[in-house]
Amino acid sequence: MFSAVSSSGAGGSLPWAATWRRPLHANGTQSALAYSTQSWGAIIAPFIVGLIADRYFNAERLLGALHIAGAVLLYALSTTRGFKGFYPCLLAYMILYMPTLALVNTISFRQMDEPAKHFSSVRVWGTIGWNRRRLGDQLPVRLGFAYGAWHKACLAILF
Repeated sequence: MFSAVSSSGAGGSLPWAATWRRPLHANGTQSALAYSTQSWGAIIAPFIVGLIADRYFNAERLLGALHIAGAVLLYALSTTRGFKGFYPCLLAYMILYMPTLALVNTISFRQMDEPAKHFSSVRVWGTIGWNRRRLGDQLPVRLGFAYGAWHKACLAILF
């Protein structure tokens, strides 16, 4: 279940990324830069997890702090009016979000008696969480409700 909740962050934040282009009047290069932030976050994440989490902090507390900081950044994303403010917020969010994937796995492995036997069934819940959140985000839009990044920021604090 923990894996499902953690994976719902990306499932909720990544599909809506295409909707920001029009209000920010972003061109193709800016769109490519925005989508590259996930890759940059994945490149930088091992340094955060490997150098900081393993030595100086409890993984659970660091995971919570990263999610709260990510929620603040998602809120900041919802208030930006131009790409110059949007890109740094999105990059910072991805740098903070990508290490959470490894932290969830670390915490999961520590909690299991036999990780080799049980991890595959736990990981399935991550996929379920991703899709549940993605579908849950699309429903209000299809029903005509205004649904912005600040809703995601509130959900990120809860999850």
